[in-house]
Amino acid sequence: MGSWNKTCGLSNLHIHYGTPVYVFVLEENIKRRNYCDTTPFFKPLLLPFKSTYNDYGDGKNSHGVALPYILQALKEKLIEQPTGENPCHDIPVIRAKFNEKLFWDAVCERRLFTNNYKGEPQEVNFAMMRKDIVDYVLKNWRFPQYTASGSETTGFPDVLRDKQEVLDIVEKATKTDDHTHFGIFDIAFAKGRDNAIHRLMRGVDYRYSNLVEIRHLIYDLIKHNNRTEAESILDGHIKALFIDSFMESTRKVWTPGALEGSQNSDHLGYHILNDAINNALAEECEE
Repeated sequence: MGSWNKTCGLSNLHIHYGTPVYVFVLEENIKRRNYCDTTPFFKPLLLPFKSTYNDYGDGKNSHGVALPYILQALKEKLIEQPTGENPCHDIPVIRAKFNEKLFWDAVCERRLFTNNYKGEPQEVNFAMMRKDIVDYVLKNWRFPQYTASGSETTGFPDVLRDKQEVLDIVEKATKTDDHTHFGIFDIAFAKGRDNAIHRLMRGVDYRYSNLVEIRHLIYDLIKHNNRTEAESILDGHIKALFIDSFMESTRKVWTPGALEGSQNSDHLGYHILNDAINNALAEECEE
C-alpha cells in the first residue's frame, strides 16, 4: 500500500505528510468496557510524545522527554513474537531489537501486544492528534471542577500555576518520608488538596494505561535531582488529562485513526458538519 493521510484522533481531520502531531500510545481495553466514558475500546497512556507524520502511517523526528521512557516500558512489557508464516507481515517483535522503528512497524502489522492486569494479551496501538488542534484546545478549553469554595472552571494555564507547588511538596516528601513511590505522591497531593493539579489528577484510575507509572516516574526523577525532567513529564501528563476531559465533554473516545489508506482531505464535508453542529447548538440555546 502506498502513502495515505492519517486521521486526527481528536478532530477527525486529515493528517498530511509533515504535519506535527502528538502521539498517544493505546492499549486495547478487552474486559473493562464502560460505554459511559472515553475508554470503552482503548486505554490511553496519558503521556504523549511529539512527532511528524511521514505519509506512511508512522512518525518521524519523534522527540520529547517522555519518548525514551515509553519505548523502554514497551520493551520491558511487550509479548515477544518470532517471525510468523508470512515473513513480510508477521515480523519478529523481540526485546533485543525493540526501538522506535520497530514500534511503528509492529503496530502497523498488528504484532505489538502487552499483558493486561489479568495476564491476557492486549493489542498496543496509537492515536495521532494534530498539534495545531491540541494546542488550540489547551489554550481555550476550561472544564468545571468542584473546590472547597464551590464550583469553578479550570484552564490549562490555571493548572500550570500550581505546578511548582506540587513539585516542591513531592521533593520534600522524597527526603523526609519513608513510603513507597505511590504513597509519597499521594501524601504530596493530600497536603496540596486545594491544588488545581491535585483536583485534576485525583480521578486518574484503572481506565487508563499504566504502561508507564507516571507518578512513580516523577517521584524517581525528583529523588535523583532531575526536577527539570520531572516537570516536563508532569506537563505532558497534564496536557493528556486536559485532552481526555475535552473528549469526555465532546463525547469522543480513544481509538487509533481509521480510514487507513485514504488520501482524502476534502474540506467541504467538515464545513457542513461544523455548520450542522453550530446550528443545532444555537437552536438548543434558544430553547
